[in-house]
Amino acid sequence: MVFTIEPRLTVPGRGVVTIEEMVLVTKTGAEYLSAPQEKILLI
Repeated sequence: MVFTIEPRLTVPGRGVVTIEEMVLVTKTGAEYLSAPQEKILLI
């Protein structure tokens, strides 16, 4: 089964930051399908 994890942080007066991760879950564990996001860019 594949899940998406999309935490969102709202910064009043600045904007919204969303990080999207896709995770494959099997009987033996979990594996990230997307590359880990190492930096957060707030525009």
